[in-house]
Amino acid sequence: MLDDVVPSVWPSGNVLAIHTQSTNWFQPSGSIDGPPIVDWKSTHPLLRFVNFDNVQVAKALAAKPPGRG
Repeated sequence: MLDDVVPSVWPSGNVLAIHTQSTNWFQPSGSIDGPPIVDWKSTHPLLRFVNFDNVQVAKALAAKPPGRG
C-alpha cells in the first residue's frame, strides 16, 4: 500500500496507491466518480481483519498498469 508516497521504483506485485502524485508508473486514462469496491482478498494476512463494506471512494484515477496494453 502506498499512501502519499512516491517510491523511486514501482513495487512488484499488486499495489494500492492512495493520493499518488503524478508519476511515469502508469498511463492515466481519466477518472471515475464513486467507484465501488467489489472484492478484496479477505484471507490475505494484511486484509484478513479489514472490512471494506462501508468504505466509500469519492473519486479514483483510471489508469493502465505498467506493462499492460
